[in-house]
Amino acid sequence: MIKLMSTALLAALACAVSAEAYACSCRPMTRRQVLADVETAFRGKVVQASPSADGRTLIATIAVSRTIKGRVPSRMVVTTSNQPGLCGYPLHINRTYDFAGRQHAPGQMSTNMCLMVPLNARP
Repeated sequence: MIKLMSTALLAALACAVSAEAYACSCRPMTRRQVLADVETAFRGKVVQASPSADGRTLIATIAVSRTIKGRVPSRMVVTTSNQPGLCGYPLHINRTYDFAGRQHAPGQMSTNMCLMVPLNARP
């Protein structure tokens, strides 16, 4: 009986540690705080979205409809994690979102759940 209880406890502990290791944890931020912390923010519609070759990243082409902060071209390529629990934000074709992040190159930016949730609904 003790061996069974020990095994169950170890299994529960392993699940708890695994869930914690892969969970996305964000510092609570308001929309205003997010916009103050980023160099680029805009509203746009997802016109194309597909996973990267290795499947780890979602790559989306965005038609920009409004600049909120920074210099933003009319089209942006936005990347976010495509891995469960790694803070990626799901982007769906033909949906409009407010985006925030840092441009890696002109017209290319990455973002994540921590920046997107204060600007949009939780997915």
